[in-house]
This record gives sequence, C-alpha cells and structure tokens, in this order.
Amino acid sequence: MLTDITPQEVAEDWEGSYRPEAGAYIVSELEDAEILIHHYETPSYEGYAFTLFRLDGKLFEVNGSHCSCYGLEDQWSAEETSVEALRMRKWPSYSDEDGVIPAQLTELFGGEFQRGNY
Repeated sequence: MLTDITPQEVAEDWEGSYRPEAGAYIVSELEDAEILIHHYETPSYEGYAFTLFRLDGKLFEVNGSHCSCYGLEDQWSAEETSVEALRMRKWPSYSDEDGVIPAQLTELFGGEFQRGNY
C-alpha cells in the first residue's frame, strides 16, 4: 500500500469536509478495502482526482474532476478495473506533480505506465 489515507479522508475529498453525511457511503464502501492510491490536486482553481483500491481481490478505480465553481461532490462511482486497463491509459499531468500517478502505479505493479495529455 502506498498511502495511509483513511476512508474518511478520501470521502472528504470526494464529498467535501463540510458534508460528512454525504460521504458516509464512500466510507462504507472503503471500510474493508485497501486504498492503494488516492490523488487529488487542484491547480488553477480546478480539481482532478483518482482513487484506486482493492476489495475482495478486485481492483476498482474512481475518477473525477471539477471546475472552479464546484467540487467533486456526487461523482464517486467505483468501476472495476485491471492492471492491463490502467497500463493502456495515458496519464495526464495536471500540474507540477507530473508523473505522480504513473510512478505510484509502477511502484505497485512494476512495468511502465504511459504519461500524456488528454
């Protein structure tokens, strides 16, 4: 595991710390999960998030973004994924943290993960 982030902290990013009741379903979903990667950055007033977790031997990912007017509220939708699917994606860099997600994926699974733009 690369992160020691708690389900509550993930829920706060996705639903806002001002709405803890709204994030309760995320905490519940992640209660028995191993959170592998959680990355949320906010360059230039917008935001981009990626969460990867393992539950019951399966990988799941959640992706979200927002403009300066809103947050990630109501975007949590976990989708089953695989290392192969993650490897096929070009991982964009949103800010000065270029390559953070591909580096974390490489640390977890070995091999190369592509960097690129949308």
